[in-house]
Amino acid sequence: RREAIFANTKIAYEWLTNIINNNLLINNTKDYCKGFLAGIFDCEGSNSKGSIRLSQNEGQTLEEIIRCLTSLDYKFKYEDFGKCKTCRIMGNSRLKFITDIKPGSKKKIYTNLKKY
Repeated sequence: RREAIFANTKIAYEWLTNIINNNLLINNTKDYCKGFLAGIFDCEGSNSKGSIRLSQNEGQTLEEIIRCLTSLDYKFKYEDFGKCKTCRIMGNSRLKFITDIKPGSKKKIYTNLKKY
């Protein structure tokens, strides 16, 4: 079961942001990376026309995406579209990504699945 955290006050937002920022780039387990990438895919990812993309602005979250993709041996291409940066999962890594990461967004997973 997956749940989201909702911060409806500035204090709650700052508290959650502090927790996230203090834990990014620290945890090196494969399970952490899979969970992190699943969350990113569910929130900021796309699966269209046979391409899986994880998009993010510059910063620690983008660095963490790249670190996790690299540590799990996924082939990806970094694309810079100005403010928005994207990691596009390449080749056979697309199917491996879907089966390993097990994202919660079933609609995104099954969209264009036949192209893998």
